[in-house]
Amino acid sequence: MHTHGVATGRRLWLSAAVTLLFVVTEFVVGWRANSLALISDSGHNLTDVAALLLSAWAFAMATKAPDRRRSFGYHRVGVLAALANALTLILLAGYIFVEGYQRLVHPEPVASLPMILVAAIALALNTSIAWALHHGSHDVNVRAAFIHMVGDAVSSVGVILAGIGIWLTGSTYWDPVVSLLIGAFILWSSWGIIRETVEILMESTPNKIDLRDLVREVGAVPGVANIHDLHVWSLSSNVQALSAHIALADRAADGSETRAILSQVRHVLREHYQIDHTTLETHCGDEAEEVEERATCALWPERLTLMHYGHHHDHAHSH
Repeated sequence: MHTHGVATGRRLWLSAAVTLLFVVTEFVVGWRANSLALISDSGHNLTDVAALLLSAWAFAMATKAPDRRRSFGYHRVGVLAALANALTLILLAGYIFVEGYQRLVHPEPVASLPMILVAAIALALNTSIAWALHHGSHDVNVRAAFIHMVGDAVSSVGVILAGIGIWLTGSTYWDPVVSLLIGAFILWSSWGIIRETVEILMESTPNKIDLRDLVREVGAVPGVANIHDLHVWSLSSNVQALSAHIALADRAADGSETRAILSQVRHVLREHYQIDHTTLETHCGDEAEEVEERATCALWPERLTLMHYGHHHDHAHSH
């Protein structure tokens, strides 16, 4: 694991420990002050403890080397952790909605000063942890933990505003109203993580990769006639993989010439699309003689012709 990865892992573990200590404090104060906003915020923080612990464990697991059972390694552990964290946020939002509605129907007295003081401390803590995790948020697992902390910071702002509203007006409705707004924000912030993790688990083409551009650039490599049976997917948010059949323009190309062409194709994929894990085959082109081999190439009814992109090769298709 490189130095930056070690630092991110340590930040996750330390953040979990600090957050757990604060959760206990916030819950006790919220209970004594009879503040739903504080209690719901402490519940949100408690899910953050679980989220940070899960993220830290998954971050460490993702660096494990492949083995006989998991030939692709453990990259998907982080994706599953991110999905689990996002789902816990949705459950928490549901709880906040139910409790907030009950408080609107049956208002209860709330002590505003403890709300403001504890929420101010929570804001400082959550902002610091979110800032520490920001540098590793390119990973969907770390980003899920980061969003938890950002959500907590926003929730803390809401609790402060609710406390000020109660202090100035004497109305306890500020407490459940702010809680409902916090719940809505939690739902909104978790949706992006759920969508990204599902896309990865479905092995969808990464959003940042345009298959038409990829087909065009690979087709422009000298010696390439066309590309068949193209598949691009993500092992994690930072690891993309590709498999394809490359038909060569020169059917009589020897081994060294073929290796040189494939090396250039891999260079294009690595430099332009950050795809390091590639599986390329040079058979299965238009010269294929076996019916079974042609059937393997024609997996998709829609065919993308390289001629559409200004090249005069035969054809290529992808999904």
